[in-house]
Amino acid sequence: QWLVGSQIALVAIHLFVLRPLVLGGLAAAAPVVGDRYALHLLTVLATWPARLAWVFAPLSSTTSDVVRVVNVVLEPDVVLAVLLALLAPVAAWRLWRAEQAMAALGLVWLWIAFIPTSGLVPLTHLRAERFLALPVFGAAFIGAAVVSGVVSRVPQRRLRGAVAVALAFLMVGGLAA
Repeated sequence: QWLVGSQIALVAIHLFVLRPLVLGGLAAAAPVVGDRYALHLLTVLATWPARLAWVFAPLSSTTSDVVRVVNVVLEPDVVLAVLLALLAPVAAWRLWRAEQAMAALGLVWLWIAFIPTSGLVPLTHLRAERFLALPVFGAAFIGAAVVSGVVSRVPQRRLRGAVAVALAFLMVGGLAA
C-alpha cells in the first residue's frame, strides 16, 4: 500500500510542484477541450483505453493528434478508463502480495509514466505517441513477468531456454514497433 501511495504522491509533486516551477504554470497555458473541464475530462478519459492498448500492442501508429470529443459520462471508453484507473492500484497490490514483484512494478511504472501526459492536465496535444515512450517500459516489465511465468511452466528443463529466448525475441520485436 505504501508503494502505491508513494507513487501517487510522486506524481502529484511532479504535476503540482515541479512542473509549475519549470514551465511557469500547471499546464503551460494549454486550453481545455470545449472551454469546460468536464468536457475535457470526458474526452481525455475516452482516449485512455486505446492509448494504453497501444503501449502493449502498437499495431498502428499515426502522427495525428485529433481526438473524438466526448460529452457522455457513460461512454464505454470513459467507463473503461475509470475502471482501469481504479483497478490498477488494486491489481498492483495483489500482484505484490502474490510475490509477482516484476509485474507489480510494471503496472505501477506504466501508470506513473502515463498519468503526467494523460491529458488530465491540459496539454497542447491530447494524443501523441511520443508521450507513450516511458509507459512502454512498464509494459516490458509486465511482459518479462509473463515470459518468466510461461517459461517456469515448461515441463522439460531442456526446452526452457529455447522457449525463453523465443518469447523474449517476440516481446522485444513487438515492443520495438
